[in-house]
Amino acid sequence: MECFGQMLSEGISPNSITFQSALKACGSVGALQKGKELHGRVGMISSCNRINGLVNALMDMYAQCGAFENAWELFRELQTRDVASWNILISGYVQHGFGSEALDCFARMKKDDVFPNVVTYVNILKACSAIGEVKKGEEIHMEIERLGLLNEHYILGTALVDMYAKHGLIEKSQEVFDKLLLRDAVCWTALINGYAQLGLGDEALCRYGQMQDEGVFPETVTYACILKACSTIGALKRAEAIHSEVGRMGLLEKDSMLGNALLDMYVKCGEISRAQEVFSMLPMRDAFSWTSLISGYAQFGEYRSVFSLFRKMEKEQIEYNHLCCFAYCLQAFRPIGGGENMF
Repeated sequence: MECFGQMLSEGISPNSITFQSALKACGSVGALQKGKELHGRVGMISSCNRINGLVNALMDMYAQCGAFENAWELFRELQTRDVASWNILISGYVQHGFGSEALDCFARMKKDDVFPNVVTYVNILKACSAIGEVKKGEEIHMEIERLGLLNEHYILGTALVDMYAKHGLIEKSQEVFDKLLLRDAVCWTALINGYAQLGLGDEALCRYGQMQDEGVFPETVTYACILKACSTIGALKRAEAIHSEVGRMGLLEKDSMLGNALLDMYVKCGEISRAQEVFSMLPMRDAFSWTSLISGYAQFGEYRSVFSLFRKMEKEQIEYNHLCCFAYCLQAFRPIGGGENMF
């Protein structure tokens, strides 16, 4: 956006491609007001106003910023509403957690005889997963199978594996996974996470081993899922090996999610001192980091540590779930060999 401003200050007139790039930048960071200013500039250029790609770029900016009324207003003005235009609305709704609205859009799109593409199906599967519409997801699955798209576009397989796994249908998830000709780290992670969520830590670790055997390199989120699996079955040695691996790679300094996963794993394995070490090393501590460590101390009845952390968290103005923290405080205060003098 700085380049765009400099361009205008030098008297250079932007064209359609310039506007589209600037609008994309606004959408990616949620700069709605700046996007509206660009819309005003676009409106003054009548020739640009008739370019479908530019209108789609405006729609996309509004949808990404959650300004759906503005997006629909532009959509209604389109002379030709193609699959790209519909995908913008559907994707925007999915991005902001409006799964039902995304499915409504999908139904209207098909009613208008606009044929969905791979992007449409991926977003609709995400919508089904988000709102628990697994039956609808199964219908989409059958449609994709009929069209022979599954092996042509592995991203569809990943979306299906993820949807089934997130809703506990791990056998269906595994079935889809086994049929895929290409399985990347995202797909493996979706399956591994499905097993971990169900408490099937051994199965999750088994899939992780298979993933490594196939030469697929894990992503940060994969490591987080494996740590979750280790915590469900108390596989401390395996988790410590993962800790060493991510430490050598310098991932803990880059990703707070991974640090939180390690912290949570040590807490659940009863290694509170190791959890405290990880907590102290975290570059950024969010509400999950604090409450996870607090829960660990609470389990051991370390009420002084619980209240100390609780006060520090408030001092640092961390937003947290008050009921959850209150429950941990009560848990910590259970009499386990003394501790009647809280302060």
